[in-house]
Amino acid sequence: MATLQSFINYMVNMCNDNSYGYKFGGWGPKDYDCASSIITSLKNTGFAVGGATYTGNMSANLTAHGWQRINSGTINLSSSASLKAGDILLNEADHTALYVGNNQLAEFSSDYDGKSGDSSGKEAWVHGYYNFPWNCILRYNTTVDQTVINFYYSVRAGGTVYPEVHNLADFAGVQGKSITDVAIRVDKGTVKYRVHVMGSGWLPYVTGCNWKDGNNGYAGDAKVIDAIEVNYTPPSGVKQRAQYRVSPVNGNYYPWQYNAEKTNGQDGYAGAIGHPMDRFQLQGCT
Repeated sequence: MATLQSFINYMVNMCNDNSYGYKFGGWGPKDYDCASSIITSLKNTGFAVGGATYTGNMSANLTAHGWQRINSGTINLSSSASLKAGDILLNEADHTALYVGNNQLAEFSSDYDGKSGDSSGKEAWVHGYYNFPWNCILRYNTTVDQTVINFYYSVRAGGTVYPEVHNLADFAGVQGKSITDVAIRVDKGTVKYRVHVMGSGWLPYVTGCNWKDGNNGYAGDAKVIDAIEVNYTPPSGVKQRAQYRVSPVNGNYYPWQYNAEKTNGQDGYAGAIGHPMDRFQLQGCT
């Protein structure tokens, strides 16, 4: 089971082991940067991280998996007095570190010698708290279900079925090419989904994921679609839902949609009627 203490211990152990060093863009096995060290520590101690890969997308991905974002304007970050051990300190443009308690933080900070490992003792280290400045902290909600749900999905556009995507590892589709069909599967629980054909209407729900099955293997009928609805039902005892979004052709993503919810400004589907889409993303979240 994922615990904050196991996460802290993993990160601290890496920082105290000089065989680990800083490398911008590094993902191990021994050299990491500020974000990859924290993301790796989370993953290796059982936390779900979604598609988190760098400081700029850590907040969006971790808040979908049980972490609460607290902005600097609502918490005093000039000192560590308001922090809790396990808080992730984040400046989304430049840096991240982990507060480990007792006015100490752990971080992978900089490469001092261009070599693997840490000859200086300051590339990956635990030391006194400082304000970078941090834009926010990410604080874990210990009551949140941490079950990892794996969604897999692919689309057809321009007559071509493009490679399957896992959670937020990428997006399904090709910018500039209108999507006509979507196929979705999940490793736990069940999913049903449907698409809206531009200029026509909603097609029936499907529950399968098989491009050779035109009846229940994918949603679509080879015509351009402008909206999609995804409903995820988790296994007993698991509290998760589908989080998904699309982008209009050559445009920016619309806001995230959760299942077919219509609260908090949601429409019950992702997309905009009358506007074709070219990218689709999907993952599970609490």
